[in-house]
Amino acid sequence: MKRLAIILGLAALAVVLFLAAAPRLLNSDMFMRRLDSALESVLGAGVRIDGGLRLSLLPYPGIEISNVVVESAPGFDEEPAARLARMVVRVDLLPLLSREVQVREVRAEGVSVSLVRNEAGEWNVSRPSAPSEETTDDGEAARWSFVVERLNLSGLRAQVDDRLTGRFARLHNGSLVIGEGHDKHFTATASADMEMGPSGRMKALDGRLEWNGTGRRGPAREIVIEESALSVAFEALLPHGQRADFTLAASFSLDMATGRLDLKSLTAEGAGASLSASAVVTDILASPASTGTVALDLFEPAALYALIGAEPPRSKDAAHLGFDFTTSADGLSLANLALRSGATEGGGEITVSRFAPLGVTARLSFTRLNVDDLPLPGPADEFAAPSSSAPAESVLRGLVRTAEGLDLDITLDVTHLEAAPVILRDLAVDISAHDGVLSAKRFDALLANGRFRGDIRAKLNEEEIFADLRLGAASIPPQSATNGNSSVNAATRANETSALPGEQPVATLAVEARGSLAAWTLTAAIPEFSPRRLAAVAGVTLPQGLPASSLASASLHLDCAGDEHGFRVREGRVVLDGSTARLSARIDDLRKIPAEISLAVDRLDLDRYGPFLRAAPDAQAADLDEPLALARFHDLATQAEIKAEWLRYEGVVVRNLDLRLRAANGAKRSELNALALGGRIQATSLLATGGQRPRIEATATLTGLDAALVLGALGRRPPAKGRLDGNLTLSGEGDTRAELLHTLRAASEVRLSQGALLPHDGEERPIALLAATLDISPEAGLHGEGAPGFAYGLKAKLTAREPGEGPRGQTELSGSLVIPQSLDDFRLLGGRFGLDGSWPAFKGPDKAFTAAGRLDYDSRKDSLSLSDISGRALGIPISGFANMTGQGTAVSWRGRLDVAPFTPRTVIEGLQGKPRPTRDPSVLAAARLGFDFAHGQNTLVFTNLDLRLDQTTLAGSVTIKSLDPLNIAFDLTGSELHVDRYRAPRAPDEQGDDSGPVELPIEFLSGISAQGRLALDAFSIYGIPGRNIRLQLSGEDGDILVKPFSAVVCEGPLEAVVRNRVSGGMMALDIDFTGRNFNLGELLVSMADAPYAGGVTTLAGHVSFLGATNDELLENMNGKVRMDSRNGWLLFTKPRGDKVETSITELIPDPATAKALAQARGTVRPEAATAFATAGADIVVEDGVVGTVEVLLDQPWTYKAVGKGGTDLVREEVDYRVTVTALGVATIPVAIRGPWEDVKVEVNTGAAILDTATGLIKDAVTLPFRILDAIIP
Repeated sequence: MKRLAIILGLAALAVVLFLAAAPRLLNSDMFMRRLDSALESVLGAGVRIDGGLRLSLLPYPGIEISNVVVESAPGFDEEPAARLARMVVRVDLLPLLSREVQVREVRAEGVSVSLVRNEAGEWNVSRPSAPSEETTDDGEAARWSFVVERLNLSGLRAQVDDRLTGRFARLHNGSLVIGEGHDKHFTATASADMEMGPSGRMKALDGRLEWNGTGRRGPAREIVIEESALSVAFEALLPHGQRADFTLAASFSLDMATGRLDLKSLTAEGAGASLSASAVVTDILASPASTGTVALDLFEPAALYALIGAEPPRSKDAAHLGFDFTTSADGLSLANLALRSGATEGGGEITVSRFAPLGVTARLSFTRLNVDDLPLPGPADEFAAPSSSAPAESVLRGLVRTAEGLDLDITLDVTHLEAAPVILRDLAVDISAHDGVLSAKRFDALLANGRFRGDIRAKLNEEEIFADLRLGAASIPPQSATNGNSSVNAATRANETSALPGEQPVATLAVEARGSLAAWTLTAAIPEFSPRRLAAVAGVTLPQGLPASSLASASLHLDCAGDEHGFRVREGRVVLDGSTARLSARIDDLRKIPAEISLAVDRLDLDRYGPFLRAAPDAQAADLDEPLALARFHDLATQAEIKAEWLRYEGVVVRNLDLRLRAANGAKRSELNALALGGRIQATSLLATGGQRPRIEATATLTGLDAALVLGALGRRPPAKGRLDGNLTLSGEGDTRAELLHTLRAASEVRLSQGALLPHDGEERPIALLAATLDISPEAGLHGEGAPGFAYGLKAKLTAREPGEGPRGQTELSGSLVIPQSLDDFRLLGGRFGLDGSWPAFKGPDKAFTAAGRLDYDSRKDSLSLSDISGRALGIPISGFANMTGQGTAVSWRGRLDVAPFTPRTVIEGLQGKPRPTRDPSVLAAARLGFDFAHGQNTLVFTNLDLRLDQTTLAGSVTIKSLDPLNIAFDLTGSELHVDRYRAPRAPDEQGDDSGPVELPIEFLSGISAQGRLALDAFSIYGIPGRNIRLQLSGEDGDILVKPFSAVVCEGPLEAVVRNRVSGGMMALDIDFTGRNFNLGELLVSMADAPYAGGVTTLAGHVSFLGATNDELLENMNGKVRMDSRNGWLLFTKPRGDKVETSITELIPDPATAKALAQARGTVRPEAATAFATAGADIVVEDGVVGTVEVLLDQPWTYKAVGKGGTDLVREEVDYRVTVTALGVATIPVAIRGPWEDVKVEVNTGAAILDTATGLIKDAVTLPFRILDAIIP
């Protein structure tokens, strides 16, 4: 025993030593070479094991391999096709003795796979080689079993990059763990992050997948998944930056022994929809068959429609679709089909007995069916590209073969059907097709005021083609069209061919086809009918504004002939309201569609059908990166010609329209020639698909277009004249809108000549030339991936010139034009503009005007910036800036304008072309202006206003809320303003203006609203001096009140209240005033421009004016003024030669008095004189006549005067009677009368009447009326 123990111990030690030394004794290099060779044979690619191979026997036999690289095929310089960082495989040793390979663990780390297909369709990994056909001892192999107890994959990464289609799929952070427990049960978990796209409308998907389950191994080691749960959550990137979230959850079990899959539940949500389903699938590996239920709910249909690229549904109501299904290898069956969508509700069953050839039986019934409610995708804008290689059989022969094998039975019953704008009731359709024979057993419905019936019979086989189609609408009496009419409903159910009582045909379509595959004919015709009457029968309401003469009559006729390869339209004719369109066409091969088409229209007035042609609402913006598939036109061989003798649309008349289309050899050309808008329009276009990228070119030439008609066609109605000539070129390359925009080049030139433009004021302003050019080209450095949009270099120029000595000039604009991907806005970056011109008619020394600055615009932010503006116009330097934000009614401006010092007299005389005399030659010598401005919400605000004109300054702010009607607010402060200095000199004998009455702007005045304050240090007008002027103004709707108004006039305070009202087309002006202690002499001296002197005077009174013209205001002038003068005297002067001398002795012979009075000679300060008299008068104004009720003059030396009379301000006449009492004894009557320019003074001394018309008294009396003549308008 002891010896046996020693022997066994030594044997065990030998085994252990062997197991420890075996990995070092084995030739691992030879094993790796064999492994490399085997992997290369299986994968079809080069394989490297950079990290080597390591074998181990303790504690468990196993193998460890690291850094395995599968190389990509030649020509792919990217990362390897696959890489394995490390893999360890451990097996149990003892089970090997029973021919069982029991793998305890397979652990793989850092597994990455990268499959790439280039533009040529080649993959970076070749197709694996076929398995070896060497025979093996199946019996020997069958006695070995293979079991994996645990599988652990971590760090899994995989990607598929298909550059041929632009699609990709990426998997990262992947893991898979499968572990077997007791009694052959196992658990499994898997997870991964995923990215993929594009797929349909989805640009990319980004999400995560998780799965876990439990199962067991069956007796035959088959897999049985007893419970499992799958969850997927991802975010989809849609066109235009939109995003949508999706979730999916499923619970299922799978038995590989029986092939049974039990989908216990499946739910999915996203894009406004939810899906729930359950199913049982049997014999999944051999002959799958399934049963289950499906329910689909759309709670936000527009979101789902946007996802699939369809037009959004008109109905926003939720929708539901549910059914039970059964499938097999031969067909499928849908039962308990239920559809609810908006007002639509119905269902039925559909059975597909076989798929090839197709056999379908459908029984559908709806109580209400609204086509607009159905979840139908929008129309596709693509068609299949024509094949360049001929298929095995012709298109028509393939259609016949399909029809021969078709088994179709469809029954449809709809109680109420809406297919806007038509409504059908009791629709019954029963169509069958068997062995190439198609027939409609029932095809009938009621219209709103009539009946619709159809009859279809057709037979298609290789020996015979036969088809008869009849569709007709008829009117029936109102009492027969009700739902409850038993005869109509019975006829509908039985599809009676006989007419109902009172039924009258309205329109009938008849289509007949006869022949065989070798030769056939087809005719289609709608005899003359009234579309308007058909609309009434169908209950269709025609759009408002449609002329009564339109849609009165129409007809259609079509005659075709062909064979199995193609056909030709021998005659096609459509007549609508007297307009005829004729069509002829020929297609020799339906597989390539090489067509020849000709359409001719004699006269068509589309404006008669304007309401039908209004633009539909804008659809969702197009995806700029979506391929346009322009290559589909490459093999298109088509010739088309469209002609129209006379055509009108939107008021534009087109004559002799000739449009020709030619497509052949990868080039599609079009040519347009027409007379329109008073001239000729020619255009050409080219689509070339023969190069690497499709290329588009277009040109247009305009010759002699009438400018007025062009503006009218653009929806603008300013009066304009002239002839417009120009051309436009456009080009681009690419197969997407984005590529075309990236390569867009455009150039245009437009010239307006031979005419004139009419400004808004209605005065015609001749234009000798108006020309504009625009050039757009791609700007380098801003294209490609990550570009902000589409960038172009922009250059524009506008040139204008008036004939003769009118203004002329040109403006230029350049910069970078950037259009974002959405095309909804654009930006102009770093734009520079310049203006350069001259005005030859300007008589000043500087005839030029220039301007320059920077322009930036961002439509996304609705902002425009004009900065660094500097210019000069007619010698006036100007600078400033402006910023705009917002759009439409919310637009607002802010900025500043500065006008540097200039000489106003030079500018005014340059504009007038002659000297501008002023009473003061030193004025108009210097001026400057500056202000900040803001405009928004129809309000214009000027702040920091700084106006300087000679010695006059004005500062403050002005707010204009509207111009028509005027609504203004102001707060202004000024230094001094002497209006008389700027008035033209008046000759002594110059008469007043006799141009007639001047209309007052009553309508404008009636809408004025104003509020503000004005303060001036000094002011004078018409010789009336004033200082410290303060006024406050307020009012609205033409009722304006000036209160308070205060000023110092001739050293005396003046206060007034002024109210202006407009009512009944008349202006009413009321003035209440009080003037105290002002010097009458100074007032008269200032007004007469000659030495006067007088005492201190007080005025108080009320004056009102009423009228619509200046004359009416004077004629309706009324009021009363009280004047009191004290401690003063009156002195007048008479011009003699070049001097103005004061004559005293002619009136006052007393030397002492004359001496005292002479002190005032040559001065306007009467306080230096001796007071000698007081006076008082009530001045009454009645209907424009200003007079005195009584004038009392009291003089210390017993001179007294009482006078009555008046002055007519309208007729400009005077008539006064004055009684003078001297020394209390003598009474002398004096008459003062006559027109202002020739006043006569008569003095009755008792002995004789003295006419003093040529004397000093006349001069003294006439002079004040000359003053009135100068100041009254």
